Amino acid sequence: MSVSATAKALKIGWELVNQVALDACRQLIYNDPRHLEVDEHVWKYTRKPG
Repeated sequence: MSVSATAKALKIGWELVNQVALDACRQLIYNDPRHLEVDEHVWKYTRKPG
């Protein structure tokens, strides 16, 4: 569900819904950075198209 659709369904402002979503995501990441499961030692960029 989009931020806009959530705001409309809850009858509150888009900015409030967006801020609550961002705060929740930040808490998840700050509490356990491994939550994203990206190992910077394994991650590599490729130049292959597509």
